[in-house]
Amino acid sequence: MSRGAGGPEVAVALASDSVMRLGLAAAAQSVCRRVQERGGRATVYVVDCGVPARARRRIAASTAKAGGRVEWLPVQGAAANLLRQLSTSSSRPYPPAAYARLLLPALLPPSLDRVVYLDADMVVRHDILPLWNEPFDGDVLFAVRDLPLDNGNAARIARTVDQEKYPYSAENTYFQSGLLVIDLATFRSENIAERAFAFLAEYPTMQFPDQDALNALLSTRTRLIDPRWNQMTAVFAYPDSSIEPSPFSPEDLAALQRDPHIVHYSGRPKPWERGCRHPLVSEWYDSLEDTSWRGWRPNLLNTTLSRIPRAVRVARKKIARLLSRS
Repeated sequence: MSRGAGGPEVAVALASDSVMRLGLAAAAQSVCRRVQERGGRATVYVVDCGVPARARRRIAASTAKAGGRVEWLPVQGAAANLLRQLSTSSSRPYPPAAYARLLLPALLPPSLDRVVYLDADMVVRHDILPLWNEPFDGDVLFAVRDLPLDNGNAARIARTVDQEKYPYSAENTYFQSGLLVIDLATFRSENIAERAFAFLAEYPTMQFPDQDALNALLSTRTRLIDPRWNQMTAVFAYPDSSIEPSPFSPEDLAALQRDPHIVHYSGRPKPWERGCRHPLVSEWYDSLEDTSWRGWRPNLLNTTLSRIPRAVRVARKKIARLLSRS
């Protein structure tokens, strides 16, 4: 950890395209505010997969207001082509930005040896310095176990991959990649991101692309941390979930539901879409209120307009897949 004139300096990374820009604004504001409350400063590195220029200016202004700063990491040339190719090759709906976290070791300053990665549909509620300060001690990732636990993802990977090339057990614990603390130094020295891209090229239709790749490569080198660092929407299905019994004690479940460190608005609709009924959706709007989108709320018009970029992307993907088969 480095220290500025008044306190710690923390490096946080997100990835976004135009569709996720409101989520990016709220997430960046929330993490900068939490670090500022501890007398520190956050630098938010954004892997930019097409955030409009006006939105970039507004996000930078909001982040500065919260005591942080934004560094934009444009995805261009071969990197952009790689993400686009992976997205097009996959039968899953994920956009190129979903793969972008794998570019962080190459795009971030070489002097930076760790980073806290957040998905752009998150809001940080508590101090993240404990994550930032935690030593790796041989691990290369910190992450939270995925929910529901009985989701079959470990077994799915185990029966899909070439076990000689990617030894992976169905008994492994499958983690979620929305919150990651990444040992950048090891990622670079061992070419882990490059290996993940190679894995995705070999298995382009993985259900959760970057997440599956990281699990396949790093399951035994990932430290599972307190689930409050990545409160997934699935926690609200407990204790009455029909999928599985609650994996938490009543006390732990209450803490996870009511006072998470980070809220992850996993699933749909997102807070910036009409119809979001997430129990903590008000927390997202509270963060948005401190950005340049103060007072913004989803309505029929802006929701319809926001769907256009996604619709165009999906159409292009379908056309590209059809052309590749002809």
